[in-house]
Amino acid sequence: MNKTWSVAWREFRHTVLTKAFFLGVIVAPMIFLAILIAISVFLQPEAKPLVGDVGVISPDNALQAPLQDALKQPEASSPISIETLTPEEASAMLMDSGMTSTANTAVPETIDLNVRSVAETDADRVKDGIRTGEWTALIIAEPDALELVEDKSEARKANRVKIYVAPDSPPSHTELLEDAAREALVEARVTREGMDPKVVQRLTATPWADTVRLVEGGAEKTEIGDLRRFLPMAFMIIIWLTTFVSGNYLLTSTIEEKSNRVMEVLLSAVSPMQLMTGKIIGYAMVTAVMVAMFSSLAVTFLIMVSVLDLITPVQIILLFIYLIMAYLMIAAIMAGIGSAVSDMRDAQTLLGPVSFAVMIPLFLSPVVAEDPNGIVAMVTSYIPPLTPFIMVLRLVATEPVPVFEIWLSLGWGFLCALVLIWLASRIFRVGVLMQGKPPNPIEMLRWVTYR
Repeated sequence: MNKTWSVAWREFRHTVLTKAFFLGVIVAPMIFLAILIAISVFLQPEAKPLVGDVGVISPDNALQAPLQDALKQPEASSPISIETLTPEEASAMLMDSGMTSTANTAVPETIDLNVRSVAETDADRVKDGIRTGEWTALIIAEPDALELVEDKSEARKANRVKIYVAPDSPPSHTELLEDAAREALVEARVTREGMDPKVVQRLTATPWADTVRLVEGGAEKTEIGDLRRFLPMAFMIIIWLTTFVSGNYLLTSTIEEKSNRVMEVLLSAVSPMQLMTGKIIGYAMVTAVMVAMFSSLAVTFLIMVSVLDLITPVQIILLFIYLIMAYLMIAAIMAGIGSAVSDMRDAQTLLGPVSFAVMIPLFLSPVVAEDPNGIVAMVTSYIPPLTPFIMVLRLVATEPVPVFEIWLSLGWGFLCALVLIWLASRIFRVGVLMQGKPPNPIEMLRWVTYR
């Protein structure tokens, strides 16, 4: 056992206690996070002033007045203190910070536009003026733009407006013009029907709906849908990244020692099983260092937005247990592949199918997070090496996983991990001293049966 721990400490020391690990795994993510924060705080995008004449062609000049109102300078938003955020505001801030597909768009600080009605016959002249800079934009509403469309499904397609802008018009300008044109068209339709647009706007304002989830013990928790969708994926990615990074370290070190003939020296002092076990334990400690760093960042974020109660202590314990399971599975696979080949190019050939298989949870994460007890989630929970990753997605999702499934997945998962370690040890003892042509999967299976 002392020899095994000596190997483990050697692998840990040669990986963690190096400048490369410190800079690449600890400093680099911190710098990246600091840069993101600095960009979001100090380097807000600044849009060019939006000034000039905007031509509008519409039935009965109905768009000119509402368009002029819609293009007024928007009011500056008040600063937000993160300490005073409600869960709803925290969720909104999270989604506005770039974690959704909709990006933050800079708003021009100066908006000074003069909306001028243009005859339809002058449209080409105004377009030429846009190219030369004499005009800023031209908005043309179709002749039936103010007509009421009975079919609701066709309402968005019908009665469109076209907006012509200069080739160098920035996205912030075009988006502002598009929003203003849509708002003006709706206001003109409401006015034509004899109603006050401002009253209609207040009556149709979408209210905020608070969803309260009734949890066990009679407690009530405010639902934060955006964070609920984000958390399962986030925790699964943390486990996925840390196990794969450590597994790649194990794979690389095994191949390097084998190709440099260091392996022969090591095997003169320890047995193949002691060497493989020591490597797995050593890189398990490497995984612990990375998990401590990434999980502390995740917990800090949850504390900052006051939603730490989304994760219970039992869930945290189970997450760490599934992390151990995931690491044992990936480490066994990496040790087996590393012992069978002599260079990284050969390793990539064998590693390809494994990498694809372990990426399946990434593809299934939206399905599993939405329906954690559905047939897809239940079936994939018992397919190694997907088990720990799928179960992490299920644990942090909204619907609780039945207790018997948790125990069953733990028992089955660790049994599969032990089987993978046993298979890897059989391959390791044969392949670790072999050189030359890499084996194919069939030949590696034959190694398992060697006496």
